[in-house]
Amino acid sequence: MLGAAFDLAANLIVVFIFVLAAGIDPRVSWLELPVIVALLALLVTGTALGLSASYVRHRDVDQIWVLLRQALFYGSAIFYVVASLPTDLQRPVMANPLTAAFTQIRHALIDPSAPSAAAASGGAVRLLIPLGIVVLTFVAGVWIFRRESPLVAENL
Repeated sequence: MLGAAFDLAANLIVVFIFVLAAGIDPRVSWLELPVIVALLALLVTGTALGLSASYVRHRDVDQIWVLLRQALFYGSAIFYVVASLPTDLQRPVMANPLTAAFTQIRHALIDPSAPSAAAASGGAVRLLIPLGIVVLTFVAGVWIFRRESPLVAENL
């Protein structure tokens, strides 16, 4: 885990070098980034704990995860901007925690005139949906891992 944190720090340094080279001036809104990264870390940790413990008992989890990962990739506003979608599609897409995070990172880091995650989702209260998904994923991942970890040696 420490190695992954080091990789993240090194990659963020490179990202900030490119951002500054692109002529983007530092702003106070950049202070949002550690909070967003921490929420993404919670989401990833919960997902990893749940999948790792489930994979030992159910080998098909790997094949299901490949499909879900692909759907998340294309459904997470990586290749498109949420503001380019029709307004009736923006709110359901913003329920995805990754989309909310990417939208807010774009607003905070790159383009302050771009809609924030709260604006794209239809209000700050609607951001409780992706936040709830993050918390639920983390809690479920920890619960699954704690329940399955004593049985790992028997299921290998």
